[in-house]
Amino acid sequence: MDENVWSSLAGAARDVVAAIEAWFRDLGAIEFVLLVAIAWAIYWIWSTLRAITRLGPVEVAELEFGGKNDSKPDVKALTTLLRERLAKGGLLPPSDVPAGSPQTDLIAAVEGSGRPNADWIANLLKLLPHPPRSTAYKLSGTLIKGNVQWHLRYWMQPTSRGRSVMRTVSGSGEDEVIKAAAAEIFLELTKSAVHVFPQWARWSKPPAFRCYVDGLGQQGANARAAFEAASEEQFENLLPRLALANLEEICAGELAKTAAPPQAATAQAKAVRLYLDIGVAGSDVISARYRAGISASSLATVCQELSRDNATLTKVCKTVGLETGTEQPMAPTKVTDALHTLAANEVTAAWQLTGRFHILFAQGRLRHRYEPTGVRRRRLRRSIAIARHTLRARARRFDTSKPADLEMRWRRASVRWLHLGLLRASAGWNAHYNAGCFYALVHARAHGNSPADPQRSSLRRLRRRAYAELNLAIDQSGGALPEEWLSEGDRDLQSLRDVAEHEWDLILMRETGTPAAGGSFPEPAWGNPHRRRIAWYGLAVALVAAAVAVLVDLRIDDRRVLAAAGAMLVVLALATRLIPRLGPLFVLVVVIAGALGLLLVDPSEDIRRAVGPALGFGAAITLALLMARRAGTQADRADKLSIALWQKKQEAANAAAAAS
Repeated sequence: MDENVWSSLAGAARDVVAAIEAWFRDLGAIEFVLLVAIAWAIYWIWSTLRAITRLGPVEVAELEFGGKNDSKPDVKALTTLLRERLAKGGLLPPSDVPAGSPQTDLIAAVEGSGRPNADWIANLLKLLPHPPRSTAYKLSGTLIKGNVQWHLRYWMQPTSRGRSVMRTVSGSGEDEVIKAAAAEIFLELTKSAVHVFPQWARWSKPPAFRCYVDGLGQQGANARAAFEAASEEQFENLLPRLALANLEEICAGELAKTAAPPQAATAQAKAVRLYLDIGVAGSDVISARYRAGISASSLATVCQELSRDNATLTKVCKTVGLETGTEQPMAPTKVTDALHTLAANEVTAAWQLTGRFHILFAQGRLRHRYEPTGVRRRRLRRSIAIARHTLRARARRFDTSKPADLEMRWRRASVRWLHLGLLRASAGWNAHYNAGCFYALVHARAHGNSPADPQRSSLRRLRRRAYAELNLAIDQSGGALPEEWLSEGDRDLQSLRDVAEHEWDLILMRETGTPAAGGSFPEPAWGNPHRRRIAWYGLAVALVAAAVAVLVDLRIDDRRVLAAAGAMLVVLALATRLIPRLGPLFVLVVVIAGALGLLLVDPSEDIRRAVGPALGFGAAITLALLMARRAGTQADRADKLSIALWQKKQEAANAAAAAS
C-alpha cells in the first residue's frame, strides 16, 4: 500500500530538517566565522540606520531651586509642567525598563550554537563595540528667582552621542520660564536630530512652538486662535496647519447638523482645500492625504443633494480647486464625479504611503517619528484599505447598473474575507468602524435601489454585519469614538438610523448610555447564532472535501467500493433530516447495521479500508450539519423577536404621530 498524504508530508518535512542540519554540520570554522560576521554586519547596519531615525526618551530630573527657602516654588509641580510640555510636543518619556536589562542577542546565540569554536568566536564578538542605539537625553535644571524675572539654567546631556547643551532661559513668572525652556529644549532637539524630525515638522521659532502646544490643551475658538498664531509665526511647519484643518473639518460636521446644505458644503470645501494645501507642501503627510480623501468623499455626497444648485456647486469647485486644465472652471454637473475621483486618489496615496517598503524604495530612507510603524502602520493601512471600499460604495450609491452590482459584490467579498478574514489580525477599531460604514452604505444602496420591506433577509443580513463591526469598534476604541458622530453625525450610518430597529438602539445604549426599549433576550452563550450557523456549514464543507481527499488517497481501484463509500456519506448527510423525526438512536443503529451488512456481503480489504473513513467522516459531517440546523433555529427565533420589536416600535411611532 502506498504512503498516504500525511506520511508524505511528514517525510518531506523530515528531509528539509535533515538537509538544514547537514548544511550546518558541514560548515568549516572559517565558513562559520564568515557567516557570523555577515549576520553581525547586517545587524550593525540596521541598528545604525534605526538609531539615526529614532530619538530616545528624554528623562527630566526634578528641578532644583537656587534661592531662599521662604520664596521656594513648588518644584515638583514645575517639573511636571516641563515634562507635560515636552510630551505634548512629541518627546517620549523614559521607559519603565532600564536600558541595561538582560536581552538575548547574537553573542548569546553564538555561545549556544554548540559548535567546537563557538566560545572563542563569542569572546571575539564581545570585543566589538555595541551597535549604536537611539540617542536619549537626561535633562536637569535649577530655578533662580531674580529681581524682576525668573531664570532656569538647564543642562541637557546625551546618553551616547551628540552634544551637551547648557543654557539659561528667562521668563516673567514660574510657569512662563518653564514654557520658554520647553520650547528652547524642543528646538535644540529638532536641530540636532535632522533625520528624526522631517523638514515640515521642525520648529525654529520658540513662540510658534509655544502657541502650538497651548492649542493642543484647548478646544474650540481658543485652540483655533493658538494654531493660527503658530501657523502665522512659522508657516513652513505643517503641524499647526494640520490641526487647523482638523478643526475646520469638525466645524463643518457640526454645521451640517443645523445649517442648510449649501453652507455645509462650503465649509466642507474649505476643509478639503486645507488638507490639499498640506499635501502639496508635504506629499508624505499620511494623515493629511487620508483626511483629504475622506472629506472630499463626504463633500461629494452633499453635492449630490445639491445637483440643481449651480451657484453652490460652482463655489465648491472654486474653493477646492477643481479644474479641467483650462482657465474655465469645471461644469457644476461634473463636480460630484470629480470629488469622488479626488477622494479615491488621495486615499489611494495614503494607502501606498503606508506600504511596508514604500518609504524605503520611494524615498530611500526609514520612517521618521511622524510616520506610523509596526502595529500602528498595519492597523492604519487596514483602515485605509477598507475606507477605499467605503468611498467607492458612496460613489455607487445611486448607480443601479449591472457593473455596479458586480463591483459591490466583489467589494463585499474583499472586505469580509480578505480584510476582516485573512488579514483580521491587523484590523483596529478604525478598520471595524469603516467596515460598519461600508455595510451601512451597501444596505442603503440595496434598500434605495429596490424599495421593499426593510426586514427582508438580504437587508437584515447586511445590517447584522454592520452592527457586528460597529460593536467591535466600540469595544476596541477605548472611548476614542465620538458619541455624537455615531449617533447622528456620520451620514454613512443614516440608513441604520432610518430603520431604527432594536439592534441599533442597543448600539446607541452601549456608546451613549441612551436607554433602549425592553423586550429582547440576551445572546446565547456561544455567540451570534447567525455566525455559528455559517461556521458549522463551513466545517461541514471542509469535512466533505477532506473525506473525498482521503478516499482518493486510498487508491481503491474498485469503483463499486467508492460508490458504496460515497453512498454512506450521502446517507449520513441525509440523516440530519431524519434525526428530528425518528430520533438519533434509530438513525445510528440503521447506519451501523448498513455498514456491517456491507462488510458481510463483501469482506474484501478495499471495503474494510473504505468503510472506516467513510463512517467517521460521515458521522462528523452529520454532527456539523445538526449543529448548523440548531444554530439556524436559534437565528430564526432571534430574527422573529427582532422583527416583532421593530413592528411594535413602528406602531408606537405611528400612534404618536397620529395623536399629534
